[in-house]
Amino acid sequence: MEDFLTIILGTDAASYTLARNIYDAYGQKPVVCGAAILIPFYNSSIAEIRVAEKFNSDPDVFVSLLNQLYA
Repeated sequence: MEDFLTIILGTDAASYTLARNIYDAYGQKPVVCGAAILIPFYNSSIAEIRVAEKFNSDPDVFVSLLNQLYA
């Protein structure tokens, strides 16, 4: 199997479910990006959390954060 990077957009309950499934299935911590850490990811160790203010409202912030992941 090829290596891959899972990027999940958002820190809500649905994102947590997806992150949990990736972690359980592949043993890989997905990268979760959002504007804030919401309750599902508070004190969670199953994902790498990246937070950027205005992530969900400013396209430049969104693109910048995603480009940092790939660099």
